[in-house]
Amino acid sequence: MKVWSYQSLEAFEVLQMQGVLRGERRYVDRHFVHAYDVLRDMMTEQLGSPPSQCTCPMWVWVRGRSGKRYGGRKPTRRYKGHVLLTLEVPEERVLVSDFHAWHTCLNNRPLCAFESEEELHYEGLIGDLPQFDPSRTSLIRDTWWRITDLSWCLKHVYASENPKTMWLQGTLWEIQQADVVKVEHLDFARATWEKHLRTQAYWDHRTFKDAS
Repeated sequence: MKVWSYQSLEAFEVLQMQGVLRGERRYVDRHFVHAYDVLRDMMTEQLGSPPSQCTCPMWVWVRGRSGKRYGGRKPTRRYKGHVLLTLEVPEERVLVSDFHAWHTCLNNRPLCAFESEEELHYEGLIGDLPQFDPSRTSLIRDTWWRITDLSWCLKHVYASENPKTMWLQGTLWEIQQADVVKVEHLDFARATWEKHLRTQAYWDHRTFKDAS
């Protein structure tokens, strides 16, 4: 499958010299470590155990807005001076998930189909539990597997029947030099990409109603 990855020039040099590029846990924002750990568990279950040197998933884009590669035709300012790698990777090495649904995990909230389901989680199951109680955390994270259920996300996150409306990301344990089929040095930039992030899921998944 064809995927894309933005990398710094330093990371690209590591890939060229060592033949492989792996994520490092030390670069993960401490507020998001909990979500990355759960994602690692999902990857281990579906892709197999990571290499011993791998401490964090590598991220790629599977499809961006309107079916295009991420960001449309040009990258954002924050990627200026980076490289855009086009990769050909076997599907069995990539865990595909929904970009917008992933933000619910980062915010440590249950990924719910509609408001009444969230109320069930908060008021019926975890409402009286302390914020960092292990039981509360477990109940919330039990909903996060839905980020990899693309049919569920299409229905409840996008309220759509058109798969091209979805923004799909992927994670893999490592990028190998043999995966790279094209390298683009990004010396140009376009306006901010935030204006494109306008699905309900990104801003407030609680607005969803039961679509069943």
